[in-house]
This record gives sequence, structure tokens and C-alpha cells, in this order.
Amino acid sequence: MRASVLRDGRMVYRDDVPDPVPGPGQVLVAVRSCGICGSDLHFAAHGAEVLELSNEMSSGAGGMTVDLHDDVFMGHEFSAEILEAGPGTDTHPAGTLVTSIPVLLSGTDVEAIVYSNTTVGGYAERMLLSAPLLLRVPNGLDPQHASLAEPMAVGLHAVNKSGITPGEPALVLSIPLNPTDTDDGLLTSSEVAQLKLNADWVVLSACNTMAGDKPGAEALSGLARSFFYAGARSLLVTHWAVDSAAATRLTTSTFDLLKSEPGIGRAEALRRAMLAYLGDTSSPRNAYPAVWGPFALIGEGASR
Repeated sequence: MRASVLRDGRMVYRDDVPDPVPGPGQVLVAVRSCGICGSDLHFAAHGAEVLELSNEMSSGAGGMTVDLHDDVFMGHEFSAEILEAGPGTDTHPAGTLVTSIPVLLSGTDVEAIVYSNTTVGGYAERMLLSAPLLLRVPNGLDPQHASLAEPMAVGLHAVNKSGITPGEPALVLSIPLNPTDTDDGLLTSSEVAQLKLNADWVVLSACNTMAGDKPGAEALSGLARSFFYAGARSLLVTHWAVDSAAATRLTTSTFDLLKSEPGIGRAEALRRAMLAYLGDTSSPRNAYPAVWGPFALIGEGASR
């Protein structure tokens, strides 16, 4: 069967992968959709470091055993159609669209369907799943949407663990090595408002950071207002969903311009960065206001 595998840091097409055979408690499925996770991209570029960190964190118990000199199967955000069940396996009928926790149970062994030299993942035509871990996809849901169940479940788990209340925006940060109740990787707007900042500029370059998402909402979102309360003198915020590449380029260009000419002020630096982006003819989409236009400076824009 066909599959895409990681080989020497890049994805390679193969058409000679043996068809997996389901054992007891397993099902053979045909992959209908599979997402490309950011961790897959990170592993492709930094596989050795990922494996080293995994083994370090597991203290020798449960780390990943992957040979980077051999082909690596990947793909853990998937939806699939059941083809057949293994011997003695009671599960959904053939043709059922399912998703699953990316874990394969085999006797007493448990293997994550993430990076493996032997266990085929979602970047293949067919793969094995564990019958007890299957989740039937509701009738009519698009397989591409169903493949988002795994990353959405991770996000939902984090939100449930955070204790954040509905309606309160927050920044999700890296969890510190020794988290505490006040330093847990989640910075809510109420926590931001209690900070004592002496910041010339706070950049909130994610999507829709300027205003609320409901009619009649405040001109500034609760998160943006909180930074002003905390002592920020200006904010760089966005009006709508942003393009990641454009956000990176515009913010870094703005700071580069301001660094080279401090006297022009923040507003002028942003304006010049936008004009430079607009004037870049390497791609016609650079001219679209939807790409470069969502960014706005609020507060002190002139030089001080």
C-alpha cells in the first residue's frame, strides 16, 4: 500500500508498505483524512533532539525508540473508515467512520501512534487502531473536520484543567519547570491587570486581539485593556484573523525599522512595514488588505 514516510528529514512517498493485519482487539481502517501536526514538523526538523528529550523526561521508562536512519511512520490526527476487525473483536460494523486516541494496543504492549519505524500512522492508506479506543464520528460530519478531534481534545483538556471562567480571555504560555498557582502557564486578563509593567509596547499579534467578538462589545478586548491597566503605553493588536507569515514579517519589520530609526515612532514604523509588505510584488496576495491590514497601534504611537 501507499504511505508517506519521514526519511532523512523529509517526507518520501512509498508504494511498497505491507498491508497491516489486525490482531485481537484491533481493527483495520482506511484513512479518510489526516492532519499535519506542528509536532510532526518539529520532529522532521529536530528528531534527534525530540527523542533525547523524550528519553530524558521518561527517565528510561517509556521513552520513544525510533531509528532516524530508517523510515519513520507518522500521522496521529486522523479519521478513518473501518474495513475489518481482528479475530474475536467486537466493534463497529465495516464502513463506520471513526477516530481514535492515537494509541495501538497489542496484547500487553502499548504503542503511541506518533513516530514509529513499525507502526503505521495516518500518513498511509490503511492503518491499525484499537477497538476499545474508537470513537464513532457522528453521521454527516466531514472526515476532514473529524480528524481535528485529537488536537481539539488536547485543547479542551487544557482548558478544563486551567479553571478559566467563560468570558475571560487569556494567554497560553509554556508551563514553567516548577509551576505554581500563580505561575502555571496560563495568564488570564485578570492576572494581567494586576501586573506592574513599565512597557513601551505590548504586541498581541494573534487573531482578533483588539475587540470582543460580539455585537456591542467594547472597543478593546478585555485582554488588551488589561495590559493598559498594567502599565503598557501602547499595544499592537489585530482586528481579525491574521496570516501567520504576515504577522511574523510585519512585527519583525516594524521593530527592525524602529531599531534603525528610533526617532520615527512606533506608528510610523508600523506604517512603513505595511507599505513595504504591500509593495512586495513577489506574491499577488501581498497586496490584499486582508493580509496586511488587521494590525493596529493603540496608545502612544509617536517617538518619546
